[in-house]
Amino acid sequence: MKKDYVPTLLLAMVVLCVVAFSGHSRQGAANGIALCENVIVPSLLPVLVLTNTIVLCRGADFFNKAFGRLFELLFRLPGNTAVVVLFGLIGGYPAGTVLTRQLYDRGDIDSSTAGRLMSFNFCGGAAFIVTAVGTVCYGSTRIGLMLYGVAVASSLIICAVTGIWAPKIEKGANTTSAGLPFADALTTAVETTATAIINMCMYIVLFSAIAGLLDVPGWMIPLVEITNGLCAQNTLMPLKFCAAFIAFGGFCIHFQLMGMLRDMKIKYVYFLFYRVVGAVLSYCLMVLLQFAMGDSAPVFSTVATVTNGLCRVNMGLSVVLVLGCAVLVLDVESKKSKLLY
Repeated sequence: MKKDYVPTLLLAMVVLCVVAFSGHSRQGAANGIALCENVIVPSLLPVLVLTNTIVLCRGADFFNKAFGRLFELLFRLPGNTAVVVLFGLIGGYPAGTVLTRQLYDRGDIDSSTAGRLMSFNFCGGAAFIVTAVGTVCYGSTRIGLMLYGVAVASSLIICAVTGIWAPKIEKGANTTSAGLPFADALTTAVETTATAIINMCMYIVLFSAIAGLLDVPGWMIPLVEITNGLCAQNTLMPLKFCAAFIAFGGFCIHFQLMGMLRDMKIKYVYFLFYRVVGAVLSYCLMVLLQFAMGDSAPVFSTVATVTNGLCRVNMGLSVVLVLGCAVLVLDVESKKSKLLY
């Protein structure tokens, strides 16, 4: 019971600060809404609707039949997870979690399999990494492809390694429930995606409002808010650090997935462990890739600096999210709380 006092008192202090400095919090909330309007909704909503529709409709069997046996033999994953992994790595950070939950809710996989999927099925997505980070920020589609290749390779390596001690999957042992007609799949996908997008946007607006009160060092920005942490800087960070941050995803993304992880009975400490593993692995892979390619362009050696005007809200957001994460992790250890992220 006493452990419940910690997050309650923390929230009470935040409420007092928001009321006392309402002007700053309103501006932060406005910035959060702008981020949702300009980035989250236009870039993620169409992708999530389409990928959800593919997984739910009968056409998903095509991908499961084409790649399912390979997944069973190579990764020791049920063949019915092939479509989820393929489109999870393509679609972006929430896509893998949303699609995994779809299989779990339909009873096609259990909590253990869902947890293993979430150990690696977490990727920035082709559109975000190649276009937003590579082409727009670094001015090179080639760099974006390098970063995306490292992100996918890191995920698949974790998938293969965790499969070493996973039980062997017998051919045809796992089947997928009968898919929906296309029209029904599209309708269900829209409803599911709407819930996920609203959940994500609410977290962004809430913590952006609180963030208007705070300010933190620039190196923490991509650690907890990946989009502006990578894209809203005057100078560019070395690619090895960029790759690591992309693999970690940022605590803001973690918060957005909290409800879905909880529903699948996946502990946040498990999810966080593999995010750290993925970040370290991506860092090493990028170092090896740059060494193999012999690149010496200035972009590989520049160090990111802070742009106060562009990133003030997000720097504050990072502090709030780090503190909140610490409280949640401590709460996980409570037998009574059983908080899942």
